[in-house]
Amino acid sequence: MKLNHSLNKIKTIKLASIPTPLDEAKRLADKIGLSKLFIKRDDLTGLAGGGNKARKLEYDFAEIINGGYDVVITAGGIQSNHARMTAAAARKLGLDIKLVLGGPDFEIAKGNLLLDVMFNAEIRYLVDDDANVSLENEMQKWSDELLQKGRKPFVIPIGGSTGLGALGYVKAMEELSAQLENDNVQIIVGVGSCGTLAGTILGSKIFMPNARVIGISVSRTLKQLKKELLN
Repeated sequence: MKLNHSLNKIKTIKLASIPTPLDEAKRLADKIGLSKLFIKRDDLTGLAGGGNKARKLEYDFAEIINGGYDVVITAGGIQSNHARMTAAAARKLGLDIKLVLGGPDFEIAKGNLLLDVMFNAEIRYLVDDDANVSLENEMQKWSDELLQKGRKPFVIPIGGSTGLGALGYVKAMEELSAQLENDNVQIIVGVGSCGTLAGTILGSKIFMPNARVIGISVSRTLKQLKKELLN
């Protein structure tokens, strides 16, 4: 496919263990009245515990490395999978990492936050403030400070939802199409910052034209999601 050939020309850097398995959940399908149900195991992408962000970061970190950036800044909630995986990718590639995290106060670091600390990420914490605007403003402030010190920071938005990163899920649909018997399926994905959904929709149009994509919001209203998706 000509378009696929063009997609393969875009630079990436190896971070994810792919392809990931496609497991059939027969008993669950029987329980809820479906003929077949499959789970795409993107929790097995590797990179500090795995998750869907690894596919996106392969594109973003290729830009970071090729652009000569020396420090990466990103943001999310206190237990952000994206922040954890970005920190791991940065350290794997020898880059400095700064995280802006927001959420309720806490007494001990645990879960993803503990891993962030173990990756020696420098963290700015906004107590009881997980609003995206506040986190993004703090990222920009930190980036400006680093620029004044002669550093070259690269800011990855919340959830890693960049146009470039969304290509990770365009490629994932090519991968999924090779694992399925046909493309007459419904693909259901969780939706937060919309990058995965955007890539899935575009990838399905290219590689699985008969598929229907359904996004299930984990945090925003339908109106907010539509606006973010179009951006």
